[in-house]
Amino acid sequence: MIEFMQTPRKTSFNLIFVVGFLLGSLNVRCSSPSAQTMTTVKDTLTYLALGDSYTIAERLPVKDSWAMQLAGLVREQGIYLQDPLVIARTGWRTDQLMNAIRQAQNSLQISSSGYDVVSLLIGVNNQYQGGSEELFRVQFASLLTMAITMARGKASRVVVLSIPDYSVTPFALNLNRTAIAGAIDRFNAIKREECTKANIAFIDITPLSREALTNGLFTTSDGLHPSREQYAAWAKVVLPAMIKALQTK
Repeated sequence: MIEFMQTPRKTSFNLIFVVGFLLGSLNVRCSSPSAQTMTTVKDTLTYLALGDSYTIAERLPVKDSWAMQLAGLVREQGIYLQDPLVIARTGWRTDQLMNAIRQAQNSLQISSSGYDVVSLLIGVNNQYQGGSEELFRVQFASLLTMAITMARGKASRVVVLSIPDYSVTPFALNLNRTAIAGAIDRFNAIKREECTKANIAFIDITPLSREALTNGLFTTSDGLHPSREQYAAWAKVVLPAMIKALQTK
């Protein structure tokens, strides 16, 4: 999840990993498949979730993350998807995620056989830290290529989420909210364009994130990160694209 550090203001969001093994200096937690996932079916489906604090659900239990809730919703549809293997950390930019993926691949923490579906949510820290949109485009396009490779070469098995808008949160009360929202829209436009080029599903959850402006239940106690309720709303929106991806031959 992304933890925006308030002192100093230019500092990146603090990131925390979610995966149960130690990956060098990376704290990556690997979620175990639920009992339901491991039974009834010969071939369970695998899921790799890539991102930042939003993917690890900063300030919340792992089970409350949108990716974990999404996997549960998929299983409710009779599709036996394992809980995700998550490579994410609060504060990561695109370049940091790329480096973490390479380290995971080199240390064989990522399956060499790939995954049935891969999700990607990244970019808020590029914007927050004042990164250039041009460099973001290049690095994001590279991440899409990496994601396709990890999805066994199938772009149809990759699902990308838009960047949430933190300008509506209490954290941004004394920041230039209009400028933040505009920048996030531009970064998301880049993501959408690159996903279109690569024939990858792009799911726009930004409008949902902006409901935090009037919905006090959509933010955690830190005044910045999404709550379990907001992540649940994301999961429902992503569900159709996830099911479609998993049904792709």
